[in-house]
Amino acid sequence: MTTWLFSKDELERKSPSLQDGMDARTEASYRGYYSTFAQELGKKLQVSQMTVATAITFCHRFYTRQSLLRNNCLIVATSCMLLATKVEETHRYLKEVVFISYELRNRDDPKALERIMEDRDLYVSEKQLVLYGERLVLTTIEFDLSVVNPHKPLVATLKRLRILKQDLVQRAWNFLNDGLRTTLVLQFKPGQVAAGAIYVAARLLKIKLPEEEGGRFWWHELDVTPVLLEEIASQLLEVYDNPSLLSPAEQRNGRSSRENGDAFTSSQTFS
Repeated sequence: MTTWLFSKDELERKSPSLQDGMDARTEASYRGYYSTFAQELGKKLQVSQMTVATAITFCHRFYTRQSLLRNNCLIVATSCMLLATKVEETHRYLKEVVFISYELRNRDDPKALERIMEDRDLYVSEKQLVLYGERLVLTTIEFDLSVVNPHKPLVATLKRLRILKQDLVQRAWNFLNDGLRTTLVLQFKPGQVAAGAIYVAARLLKIKLPEEEGGRFWWHELDVTPVLLEEIASQLLEVYDNPSLLSPAEQRNGRSSRENGDAFTSSQTFS
């Protein structure tokens, strides 16, 4: 099984997109673009946040081996969503995925959905693109469909600590969802990313996290150190200071979590 963990240096200097001449800022912008698209597609399809997270993770893994300049990121995101609905057992009809993806990719055209529903040739063409994308994703990631999203260790840790404060739970959950737009899941283990989200949420809400029995710190069980916590926290907060990683609605809002002590909330709620 492939190890999908990379150093920040590998991701920022050696990706196929950068080797094709794309600059790092543009690559980050595209990453935010396809991740936000996947979130919107998942919301329209009414799938779980686990499915969305898995789809985005597949996208990130794909682009560690393929160039953004050679593969349409929204088609790839659609193909990854189709694949994720199977992996996470939140199955959706292929036609539904194709219709909604086409509508979102042509959102400036109010008749886009009507057109693809009525034009069989257009539908067949779009369907073939998505299916080809799915095959390309599978071969690129070597059919490795194993994904552990950081949401699972997040929930397990909060339950272990008996943290029932809804503000903290929801804030940490939102940080994970927004952090999917970055390369965090390619740099750190799921539990480490979860620890970073809990740490940032608690810090912003000024909540002291409990120590466990024997004086051990809560993050010991997540294989993380204070240095790693700070690094993950820093990268999580960078999302809100980088307009290219935000959705259009968030860009219009124009707020920064650093300035307001608040995080942009994801459309998905903790469940």
